[in-house]
Amino acid sequence: MTPALDMPAMLKAAEEFAKPEIRAQVLKWHEEGKPLLDMADELGIRFSDPLRKLIAGLKPDEVATIRKAMVAAIGNDASVMPVDCDVETMPASIVVTPDDKGGTLYAKVVTG
Repeated sequence: MTPALDMPAMLKAAEEFAKPEIRAQVLKWHEEGKPLLDMADELGIRFSDPLRKLIAGLKPDEVATIRKAMVAAIGNDASVMPVDCDVETMPASIVVTPDDKGGTLYAKVVTG
């Protein structure tokens, strides 16, 4: 994962994802279709209001990309979140697309 936006919250998310018991819970939530922000809240991850707005505004296909990458990572017992974000300042919008890196699916986040 290459977090850039809201660094403390993204680092907390990465710390939590490294724990096998958290990955198991996150997998269950993804399978249930639990909203991304609800998952973060339950894990005690506090995104800034601007980042929460960006996440809440993701299109269904963008959320599906994140879910697919996360489920694949958990299925491969990866302890690193499959998110590639090189955005350094809070943009007005973001775009999430699938990105295959050597056979590993990542959710690529760029300024919209």
